[in-house]
Amino acid sequence: MRYNVIPSVIYTNPEVGSVGETEESAKAKGLDVKTVSIPMTYSGRYIAENSVLDGICKLVINKKTNTLIGAHIIGSYAGEFIVAVSAMVDLEVDIENIKKLVFPHPTVCEIVREAIFQI
Repeated sequence: MRYNVIPSVIYTNPEVGSVGETEESAKAKGLDVKTVSIPMTYSGRYIAENSVLDGICKLVINKKTNTLIGAHIIGSYAGEFIVAVSAMVDLEVDIENIKKLVFPHPTVCEIVREAIFQI
């Protein structure tokens, strides 16, 4: 069992979902990482359904393998789609392959796709 890919959800308002490494934990393990953080307002559905627009999506990428090793999301539906991000981390999907995935539109989970394209 890979304990680093068990998703975590805090059911607050807004929800908090996370999986995998944080930037700090990855660096402590000696990994060379890059991160991308974007506001949840990159998602049209998020804007339409929320009166407070202060959410964020942060991804942690291993530079050597070009794979997603962590994700941290604050915003509505984070608990609903963190499992999909967990699968990407668990399967060590290359960033270029994640870019080829089709995300349903309009959904809040599109934020992951938007963040991937900011790398």
